[in-house]
Amino acid sequence: MFAVMNVFTGDDAKLKLQVAGWCEALGDYPLFAIRKAAKWAVIGREKLPSVSAFIDDVRLAMGGNVMERHRLLQKLTQQKVG
Repeated sequence: MFAVMNVFTGDDAKLKLQVAGWCEALGDYPLFAIRKAAKWAVIGREKLPSVSAFIDDVRLAMGGNVMERHRLLQKLTQQKVG
């Protein structure tokens, strides 16, 4: 995502920190929504959106109640196993 947005400065250490920070912030969100928000960000006006703005787009891409359904499925799966 950073390479597509043309923000890579050649500093590998800085890039690793940025990627680690974004991964930590986005770790609980489904990959399909992250990919969709990344596509939106690439065609957007900002060079690189803030993490909070990107998370807003991820939530929008997920649609309604995705996280609630995910938690319910996890709970039901744990009940069957236990």
